[in-house]
Amino acid sequence: SVAEKYNRRAGNCVSNGIWNKVTIKDHHKILHHMVRLGRIKRGSFVLDWGSGCGHSLQFLSAEYSVHGVGIDVSNLTIAYARENTTKANMHCVADGSRLQWIASNTFDHVLSFGSIYHVYNRTTFCHVLR
Repeated sequence: SVAEKYNRRAGNCVSNGIWNKVTIKDHHKILHHMVRLGRIKRGSFVLDWGSGCGHSLQFLSAEYSVHGVGIDVSNLTIAYARENTTKANMHCVADGSRLQWIASNTFDHVLSFGSIYHVYNRTTFCHVLR
């Protein structure tokens, strides 16, 4: 399962993330582009879908005063995020294809950095994006 895969990788959660091919500098450049293209404003409340170790929300909080909720299927990466990133954000273990517990219009923006490709079913993909 996806959760098992990322639980196996959770030991790689370190201050620069779990990426083995994208540097933290590259990651930050991509996030700057996501903010610009998504027109994410300072103070926005965001959902980080597939948040992993929590570094994206950590960066957005520091650089843009954005706060939010990170969800991920890996309980180990969520545990890392809770212990090692800013307390301005929340991190929850959740199945990103089942978001009925979140009320409509809760978030100003939803972002996903390298996670949305795990949604294989087209109908579910469209539901998640909605």
